[in-house]
Amino acid sequence: KHETSTEEEVSTSQGSQGPGVGRESQRTYEVAQPPVMSVLSQIDQAHSATMLRNVIKWVIEAGVMTHQHATWLFALAAVVERPLHEDTSASLRALVRFCATRRAAMDVDRCHPEMVRL
Repeated sequence: KHETSTEEEVSTSQGSQGPGVGRESQRTYEVAQPPVMSVLSQIDQAHSATMLRNVIKWVIEAGVMTHQHATWLFALAAVVERPLHEDTSASLRALVRFCATRRAAMDVDRCHPEMVRL
């Protein structure tokens, strides 16, 4: 029961089709609800790791990390058991590369709102 409600909370703006399905010209990935730890703690580890990888994929594909994305990434990273599976580790490394690239491209003289999340 908890898994279904949480899976619905992490969705794309394209509905139930999933990321990248539908509007190919402009992909927008939004997270509908903030994470609730009482629900996340009830989700099995495989599902938590899959959700984490999906949010990372959406952030990288969208090319921007919103406050909602950052909140979900933090919450899911907190509940995923260690040691991490190799796929989850690879996704986290890809996220670090994405963040480093985005930060390097920002103007350091101006405070960019996304800078804090990166």
